[in-house]
Amino acid sequence: MTEQDNEQSETVNELEQIRVALKNANSESAAHRHTVKELEQQLAALSEATDRFKSQSMNSQISSVLERNGIKNPKVANLFDREKVSLDDDGNLMGADEQIEQIRTEFPELFVTREQKIPNVDAADQLAAKRPLTSAERLLKRNDH
Repeated sequence: MTEQDNEQSETVNELEQIRVALKNANSESAAHRHTVKELEQQLAALSEATDRFKSQSMNSQISSVLERNGIKNPKVANLFDREKVSLDDDGNLMGADEQIEQIRTEFPELFVTREQKIPNVDAADQLAAKRPLTSAERLLKRNDH
């Protein structure tokens, strides 16, 4: 074998090693791309679930704020500018007080508090209500007579 043949043989071996390494790298890259795609899908699903949870939490807290301010009509929650309220890192509603004041200014009739009248009832003046006899009590009563 000549020196040139040896060099060609070494070059062929080096090329074959490079091809094998490239094939392995491509396989690893494909596996990583697949893993990245799965992780991106999981992240998107978690992000969507987080957004739903935040929205539900915000709606619930807005309803609570309205109820604390004497408003029972859930449609009033639609008056909240959701761009101006947010949840902090602890899940607390921020900006709700400003929204309540704005709604109170624009729609004061919604905040009219009505005093609940307590009926004046004196149970001592009434006779005790007679409960109907059970079937067993009626049979016993019939047998006594």
